[in-house]
Amino acid sequence: MGKKIKDKTNKVLLNKAVVLLGGVVVLSEELGIHHTNISKWLHTDVEVPIKHAVKIDKLTKGKIKAKSLRPDIF
Repeated sequence: MGKKIKDKTNKVLLNKAVVLLGGVVVLSEELGIHHTNISKWLHTDVEVPIKHAVKIDKLTKGKIKAKSLRPDIF
């Protein structure tokens, strides 16, 4: 499970990634996870795990940076 956060900036960025990639289900399939995980990241205090932040960076071709999703790590 990811780290809990207070800043909502990366929630906005994650939502942009969802839109760019065609929806929660599409993103979850690309990440190899269940779509409820993405909903949890969007609607709770749980951050995107590091490995998924890196993958989202690659999937969006750098439009959504891993360091923006997880500034506490990068």
